[in-house]
Formats: sequence, C-alpha cells, structure tokens
Amino acid sequence: MIDTKQAIESSINYIRDVYEQLPDLRVEEIELSDNEEFWIITLGWDEIKKNNNLEQAMNPLFRGVKRAYKTFFVDSESGDIKKMKIWKGDCE
Repeated sequence: MIDTKQAIESSINYIRDVYEQLPDLRVEEIELSDNEEFWIITLGWDEIKKNNNLEQAMNPLFRGVKRAYKTFFVDSESGDIKKMKIWKGDCE
C-alpha cells in the first residue's frame, strides 16, 4: 500500500498536468476509504473571479479570489488516480 505522502504527490502531479496555474495549492483533506481501496485527497487553490463590475475591477483593494477544490481518489496500491471530482463541502 502506498503511504499518505505518495497519494498526495500523485494528486498534485495529476492536477498540475490538468491546470496551468494553481496559486496557493494546498492539501485540504486526506482520508483512507473504509475498504482501504482508495486514498481520498482534496486539494484547494485560489482562482481569480471574473468580475463584470467596473467599480470593483478598478479598486486595488478588491481581491476577487475564491478557493477551488477537487477531490481525488487514488488507488491505494498503485498510486494511480482513478477519479477526480468537484469537492462538495460545506464551506463558502
């Protein structure tokens, strides 16, 4: 069985292959599935909000950033990514 660090590394390598820029990429959650078949890893990063409000767009204090999250199901034996899903947590 791969360890937690290997599962995280697999998830990070995968997401970096899919997306070009991932500012402030962080591990948000780690869990081993009940049957120990998958490591379930949630990663989060900042995304710039598209802003149609000219006043906010011109304001240098308006940050315009939101967190994006993806959950990865990493095979606990091989380390292969088996599934990537939009994280449906309870924040925001």
